[in-house]
Amino acid sequence: METTEKKIWALLLCAGRSRRMQAFKPLLPLGDRTILEHTISRFQEAEVENILVVTGHRREELLPVLAKKQVQEVYNEEYATRDMFYSVCTGIRAICKQERPKGILVCPADIPLIHPFTIRQMIQIQKQQKEPVIQAVFGGKEGHPLFLGEEVLDELLNYTGDCGLQGFLNTREHICRIEMPDRCILFDTDVQEDYEKLKKRYIAWDVPDEQTCGAIWDYTATPENVRRHCRCVAEIAMKAAKRCLSQIPEEKRELFLMEVQSGALLHDVLRVVPRHGKAGAQLLRQMGYGKPADITEAHQNLNKGRLLEELKELDYSQHDRFWELLPTFLVYGADRLVENDHPCDYEEKSKKKRLRFQNDPEALQSLERDRERFFTCRNVLKEWMGYDLFE
Repeated sequence: METTEKKIWALLLCAGRSRRMQAFKPLLPLGDRTILEHTISRFQEAEVENILVVTGHRREELLPVLAKKQVQEVYNEEYATRDMFYSVCTGIRAICKQERPKGILVCPADIPLIHPFTIRQMIQIQKQQKEPVIQAVFGGKEGHPLFLGEEVLDELLNYTGDCGLQGFLNTREHICRIEMPDRCILFDTDVQEDYEKLKKRYIAWDVPDEQTCGAIWDYTATPENVRRHCRCVAEIAMKAAKRCLSQIPEEKRELFLMEVQSGALLHDVLRVVPRHGKAGAQLLRQMGYGKPADITEAHQNLNKGRLLEELKELDYSQHDRFWELLPTFLVYGADRLVENDHPCDYEEKSKKKRLRFQNDPEALQSLERDRERFFTCRNVLKEWMGYDLFE
């Protein structure tokens, strides 16, 4: 007799009245979609097929969004007088009426920027470790989603103590808390200030900030000597980037600097593995950090020189493409001006390498190609900017 594997569900809480925000959070715009649509999409992109949304306040306005996203809904009739824990229990009961789930990922609907990688990793950890309760954490702070395994659902539904869901979690002897390289697990939307921060983070969603880069290092166990090297590269690249700011539209400057910094800090994130540029880029793309992934992939040889050829062919009517490519070239150049974890003269560094590989013709050819690319890159950038960015 065939047995059907139990499923993991997502339970999104969307019944509240958003009193502190003084606006209905789920339907606030974020880019070209609503906050609720983004939150649902994050779980769908993580291949969580079964999603239930608990509604309450302004339910009628939510139903078209839920129909569009093709997710299920249950109505919390007591949303005006009961707390969030009641919505959690309402959702769990609705799921269990359909089937006994393997577990449930619980998340408020106003946390729309969780990376799908985080959700997939939590599911993978549950499969491997069989933990009944898993909490996503960033920088020691607990975030969302929260995984509740089937073995704790009845206990939770029968909980009558204080402090709702948190009170129930406090009764647990053990909760598996997993540090994730995803600061967005903390980004809710309780007040207007949160919403303004959320909009800024949305624009730079695929560009990790400095703290997140550190969390990625921890997640990948990047050695300390590599971290020091990357910090030195970042210092040089950022110095060059700041010299460019006067020529960049003011509204794009912060994102430009974040792209340069994250690319520099992460370019060697997997330096201990073969073909580390490609391997690091693949991992970063899986995490959802596309811009530093592009820089990581290109930092060794500018994609075998193809990006340099593109740069040489650009004319001044293509300045948007130039600014798009520039972070990659700044990190590439800065990397050549660092030896181990301190700044160096490129010619001196190159001379040492030629001596080291003097009996290896193939390595010497590679070094000569790199030298030619570096000075070509430096000269083309000087033509564009009017000054040498790496002086």
